[in-house]
Amino acid sequence: MIVFIDSDLVVTADFLLSHARRLQQSWADRGNRLSFTYGAVINTANFEHPTQEPHKLRDLSWAYFATGNVAIDRAVLEQSGLFDTRPAVYFLSVAVFVLFLTYQVVDYRRWKR
Repeated sequence: MIVFIDSDLVVTADFLLSHARRLQQSWADRGNRLSFTYGAVINTANFEHPTQEPHKLRDLSWAYFATGNVAIDRAVLEQSGLFDTRPAVYFLSVAVFVLFLTYQVVDYRRWKR
């Protein structure tokens, strides 16, 4: 299991165990290891008691594989070819996503009338 976490995150005592259990459950349910876990991230300035922070709208992420709190099988990650870190590919994928999102909003507003 590979876990991605940002350097500014504070985790709970059962953080790794939670990812491991959920991955094992998913692998058993699916019959393969082609899945990943994604945990919640709560933005807080309360580092003395970070788990007391309530969930806020800005805590939601629309990223499909945000690497702030994700776990995946190591072999699956290696077989996928890891990450393409070329800036052009990254920015192109973001541009395509923004165009897709814009189309969805326009289409929704068209049908809402």
